[in-house]
Amino acid sequence: MKTTASFLKNVWRATPPATWAATGACLLLLAAMAGSLAISGCATTKAGLSREQQIYRAGTNIVAQVDKVVPYMPVPVSSAAEIALALVSAGLAAWNTHQQVAIRKLKNGNGNGKSPPSPSAATSPAPAAS
Repeated sequence: MKTTASFLKNVWRATPPATWAATGACLLLLAAMAGSLAISGCATTKAGLSREQQIYRAGTNIVAQVDKVVPYMPVPVSSAAEIALALVSAGLAAWNTHQQVAIRKLKNGNGNGKSPPSPSAATSPAPAAS
């Protein structure tokens, strides 16, 4: 444990403050994106699902841009950032799967996954008595 602590202490001292600031900003951005996904992840209407898809696209674009910067970070920080990006990407994939299921249910009718009844199967009104 002592060698790990001394290693981390040396890494902290050797890494420029700008690198730590950039790393913190990237992680903060990823956390904000994950928070917004958690808040807005239960839409069942067409407008809500459209909004969620826009958030999903923005999230994947952010992950792609951060992924371009990660190789230039120092080794211990880049490893942590890679893990964070992998977790966020997995979360985005799971959320996209949820969105596709919700869209499929919405297209099937009434958002309940059941097909709407055909007009011939509907009950016809009773004839008027004369």
